[in-house]
Amino acid sequence: MKKDKECHIMEAVVSQPVFNARVIQVIESNLDMKGDGTDGNPYRRIQQYFSLDGRLLFERDRWKESNDASK
Repeated sequence: MKKDKECHIMEAVVSQPVFNARVIQVIESNLDMKGDGTDGNPYRRIQQYFSLDGRLLFERDRWKESNDASK
């Protein structure tokens, strides 16, 4: 599955009421340096979530999320 499809799926899931939740094992990684330091792409911290076998499941970039929401 391509990353852009994963983001759209995640947006659809988040916008729906939650009636079931469970705890699952993932690896959460915080990256301190994403971006190139410009106004349009500042340095920032992001979170990445990996499966236990090392597959990237999801990337959370709060700066990008807030900029996408304001458009």
